[in-house]
Amino acid sequence: MKKINLTYIRLPDKTSYMTWQKTYSILLGNEIKVSFSSEKKAKKFIADTNRFLNLQLQELNQVYIQLFAEYRRLWFIIDFEENIEDSFHDINKYFKKLTKHGHSENSNIYVFLDFIRISNEIKTVTEKLITFLKDTNNYSGANILSSLPLRVDNILDAVNNYGKDQGQV
Repeated sequence: MKKINLTYIRLPDKTSYMTWQKTYSILLGNEIKVSFSSEKKAKKFIADTNRFLNLQLQELNQVYIQLFAEYRRLWFIIDFEENIEDSFHDINKYFKKLTKHGHSENSNIYVFLDFIRISNEIKTVTEKLITFLKDTNNYSGANILSSLPLRVDNILDAVNNYGKDQGQV
């Protein structure tokens, strides 16, 4: 099964004079740094983070499925599919990268960046299809697609705000 599996926890430096360096710390790609007094608490936070990110990844995939299905429905009548197919290729590449990160120091950061990249590509394709549908007076189709960027924004907000309430534990 494909999933996000972050594992990197910065170990404490007991010789440091800086208090935060004497803790187990986790730096997330949403610019949140969380410190823990025990390794057990840090590992629990990483496990909770993985569960949360995987739920968000599944939701983002559902949006992608709906977008791709709508694109394929319109494929016979649109004449600019090359740009859209490039975006779908990029989305697939970022989905694959998301499930391969996890073991390096920077992997916690890259996972969050790939969420942003996928979200931006989905919103770009959605806007192109909405514009096309409106230009062809298919306002009901445009209205159906208009919910996708809102769903993506909700996912991004959740990912970007994850861990802000943690602080130092």
